[in-house]
Amino acid sequence: MKLKYVTAIFLSSSLLLAACSNDETSKENAHEVQKSHQTNKVYDKLSDKDITKKGSTATTKTKDVTFVLGNHDRILQVKKDLSDMPINKQQEEKKLEGYAKAYMEDDAKLKKVKSETQKVYYSEKINREYFVTYQLDTNGNVTEILISSYK
Repeated sequence: MKLKYVTAIFLSSSLLLAACSNDETSKENAHEVQKSHQTNKVYDKLSDKDITKKGSTATTKTKDVTFVLGNHDRILQVKKDLSDMPINKQQEEKKLEGYAKAYMEDDAKLKKVKSETQKVYYSEKINREYFVTYQLDTNGNVTEILISSYK
């Protein structure tokens, strides 16, 4: 009887510790993504040191964001990979817009909807446009967002 009780307590403790550990990892990843968004915007210079740079591209530790770089490490394009958890475009438009706007100046506003998968945003602060393209899977879910300085 004591063995069953001790085993039950041990299993419960293990599950609780595993859940807390996963929660901490999730929080760390969210913080890393948020930090990346705050400092690495299209048209700005790549400034995060925790990014793996290879030639004219750079990738975050989580490998879900890739930056295409120009002269002096200026960010020309950001590719956000959502293939692990595709997002339904119709149901979660605000979430998709949030992902895209995270790599733009804070004042960027929607200027034009070119198609279901292409939008243009504009920032008065820097007098520049951002070209956003959604890549869709066969079910119509967004698997990738491109935020670019060029068409």
